Amino acid sequence: MSKSPGALSRMRSTGAFTWARQVVEPSDGSQPTMSEQAPWVPPSKPPRILIVDDQPMNVLLAQRVLVPAGFEVRVARSGGEALAVAQESQPDLILLDMHLPDMHGLEVLRRMLESPWGGHLLVLAMSAHATAEDEALWRHAGCAGTIEKPIDVTTFTKEISRWLAGAGREIRLSPGTAGDGQEA
Repeated sequence: MSKSPGALSRMRSTGAFTWARQVVEPSDGSQPTMSEQAPWVPPSKPPRILIVDDQPMNVLLAQRVLVPAGFEVRVARSGGEALAVAQESQPDLILLDMHLPDMHGLEVLRRMLESPWGGHLLVLAMSAHATAEDEALWRHAGCAGTIEKPIDVTTFTKEISRWLAGAGREIRLSPGTAGDGQEA
């Protein structure tokens, strides 16, 4: 933010969302004025992420990165649970492990997309052992993309934000979070 003489930068923080403001204090002694880089809008609901994974360490790692960044995180540990939680919570993004104990991720994806509530879903496949053929198959089935496990905690929130922003959802992250806290 560029400063003019007599200007003071301030940050307004509401939960996980922060806006930059500039206070301009005139030299004539009149009341200071506030100019914002972007109009202040009360924060909407945080982006909802559903993590579908049967491995507790994978879930815990993703939660520890996403929650402090301002995301609302729900968890399902099986395909059946994923279907129920997705229907109930209507997530903005689903991180879907493709190797679940009760059904394959492709079956979960198919059932979600064919459901009356599933037409808007943004789903990213997650796998530690994806081949190029796997990724092509998952995209053809309806996944928007793939995230390799284990996740990279230094870029994960930025990567998730880019996917959400690409789907027409504006995201603002908290400063100092993994992924550098910049708007996507």
